[in-house]
Amino acid sequence: MSSAARNGHAMVVVVLLNEGVDINENTGAALMLAARQGHLNIVNMLLAKGVKVSLAVEGGYIPLCVATRNGHAAVTAALHRKP
Repeated sequence: MSSAARNGHAMVVVVLLNEGVDINENTGAALMLAARQGHLNIVNMLLAKGVKVSLAVEGGYIPLCVATRNGHAAVTAALHRKP
């Protein structure tokens, strides 16, 4: 899941989600990697499946901070809307 999320392979993410892969594995790495790369479609898929957005996996930063730091405004907005 993490590799597909990092590399923007949305169809692979869809297949993995349909297979029931744990979206919070590796302390939410898939969301962090998608947020860092600005892959909004993947971030939205993970959010829709209930990924935990507050998991800190990168130097204590949550995905919202990483997306903001990397200039991904649309991803930042999507993460900000999620409670």
